[in-house]
Amino acid sequence: MNRSALLRFRRNRPACLGAALVALLTLAALLGPVVVSQDPNTSDFLHGVGDLGPAPPSSLHWLGTDTLFRDLAARLLHGARISLAVAILATALAVGIGTLVGLLAGSTWGTRFRFLDELLMRIVDAGLSFPYLLLVMAVGAALDRSDLTAVIVVLGATGWLGLSRVVRAKTIQIRQLDFVAAARSLGQHPLRIALRHVLPNIAGPIVVTATASVASMILAESVLGYLTVGVQPPTATWGRMLREGQGFFAAEPILVVAPSLAILLAVLGFNLLGEGLRDALDPQSR
Repeated sequence: MNRSALLRFRRNRPACLGAALVALLTLAALLGPVVVSQDPNTSDFLHGVGDLGPAPPSSLHWLGTDTLFRDLAARLLHGARISLAVAILATALAVGIGTLVGLLAGSTWGTRFRFLDELLMRIVDAGLSFPYLLLVMAVGAALDRSDLTAVIVVLGATGWLGLSRVVRAKTIQIRQLDFVAAARSLGQHPLRIALRHVLPNIAGPIVVTATASVASMILAESVLGYLTVGVQPPTATWGRMLREGQGFFAAEPILVVAPSLAILLAVLGFNLLGEGLRDALDPQSR
């Protein structure tokens, strides 16, 4: 990001708010075990049991306990670590696949290998025709696993479709510019042209799309946890915490409000950050 783009970003208040929320989420994920020393998977039958079930907030359990009398604050912070790790790693996998497919399709557009472009785009169209969560669950069922690695692979293997179309469109646009034509006339290899001339010029849209994709991954991981097909217990995830607490909403609404608010702020933060980066890096605004 150059200086003018950074200045535009700093003048964008929603973007700064998004960056602050993302920074807060990152600090919560990194420093959570230091701030809250309670074990997120250990039930406290001595101090964590209230009159009608989970204990209310206290000096020992800042947000109270959950339905199994485990510290709610510790599980919330541990869930932040899980959600952020899943979202970032799955997004990295999706960006790698989507960028590769988009570059390959855009580089063969209009050439004698255009059949490869058509084949890849038909695969993308077929994938985009399915509802996203249905596609995620179908791939997850095919893997027949529900651990952390499986969730990352499933989300990454299904989240690259939209990005590949963006990369393809930008690749076709850059390939028609004069400096790329000059590189081709000098006999440079198509792979060298794609990596040295095309990829650096489409890095901005990739970063913007990847930032928004992190928000989608957090939401998708939470939905999988709520449907009990994500990371399995006793690992704390926001989606599963939401499901476990919904039966006690009338007596202890914090069991639902806390994970819901965490999901909302995390998704909002990355969406605002992505929109801010898009506005800052948009060539039309220069």
